[in-house]
Amino acid sequence: MPPKAPITCNWMRSNVTNETLANFVKSGYLPKKEVMSYRAPDPSEERPQPKDGEVVIFADHMSRGFAPPGSKFFRDVLNFFDLRPQDIGPNSVSNICNFQVFCEVYLGEEPSLLLFRELFYLNRQNECANGPSLELGGISIQRRRDCLFPYAEPPSHPKDWNMTWFYCQDTSPADESPLPGFRPTRLEPTHPLSDKLTQAERQPLLPTINRIKALLGNGLNGIDLVRVWISWRVIPLSRRPGLMCEYTGRKDDPQRHSRNDLPEDVAEEETKALLNESLADCGRTGLAPFCK
Repeated sequence: MPPKAPITCNWMRSNVTNETLANFVKSGYLPKKEVMSYRAPDPSEERPQPKDGEVVIFADHMSRGFAPPGSKFFRDVLNFFDLRPQDIGPNSVSNICNFQVFCEVYLGEEPSLLLFRELFYLNRQNECANGPSLELGGISIQRRRDCLFPYAEPPSHPKDWNMTWFYCQDTSPADESPLPGFRPTRLEPTHPLSDKLTQAERQPLLPTINRIKALLGNGLNGIDLVRVWISWRVIPLSRRPGLMCEYTGRKDDPQRHSRNDLPEDVAEEETKALLNESLADCGRTGLAPFCK
């Protein structure tokens, strides 16, 4: 049998333009430039060449619940595992997003790295067996098999996200983890992965794990986690003034990125676009969200 062809995901010219960024401003995913500096790459750039103070982010990540500079938890995850936005692909961003929604909406608390490490792990993504890490997406953040976490089928190998990069200023608060900047080299194949929690580390999580069992027993599923932020018009992996469980449903709620409500059928279609699930299932509620 011939050897498998190497898998690649390399830097390519970006398709992000000034018009793309203007549309993000209209939708509330980006502020005006007086608040945060950002720019589209020059069409001739084949790989990023950021200026001092700029980080490299992806429009595709923004479609999955991220807005710069990212939530504190999103930045904490990247810094804890020594990763950059370029190191994680679309499904990894979705997993971080789903976890943040789960904690804020259904547990009513801030997400914690300890619980995240109990439920998710890091997996290397190499071009071939024992080969170099993928240039982009060298780490995949995956749900632990048989763990207690609401599941929905993710899309299989989303493509072209490596063509959606652009530059922005990191506006993270000085007393929080920054949004990590661009690294010109790929991850080392020996980049450390996450260890399973020890019994002592896991002990304080047991009451939370029992709550998770109850939520799953009452019908909570992974589709619920995606549909809630899309229909509420809240960007989970963004800086917001409160937890999602404090969301009021009002058009002027400060957590919303848009005052325009989404028609139910549009919310279902946008949910399906992020999952490998049927449109019918994306329209069903397993467990209604908890909010004010």
